[in-house]
Amino acid sequence: MKIEFTKKEFKYLQNVGSFTDLIPSVAPIENDKVTIEMSLDDWDEVNGFVAAVCNHSESPTEEKVLDEVFFRIQDRIQQT
Repeated sequence: MKIEFTKKEFKYLQNVGSFTDLIPSVAPIENDKVTIEMSLDDWDEVNGFVAAVCNHSESPTEEKVLDEVFFRIQDRIQQT
């Protein structure tokens, strides 16, 4: 399952990646979008880490970006 992110969102996902090895450290950028492909189970696991980091964030910007990322991933999971 592929999901597109902005470069800014990908930067925040890389921070989440310090908790899991599922987030790539680099990804191809096309039309200012970063596309990451993983299995449904991997996306579900990553989204748990995104939620945890978001809920413990002291940065309103990080919280806002990760909220958007969380709901995008959640929507894609539910569509499958």
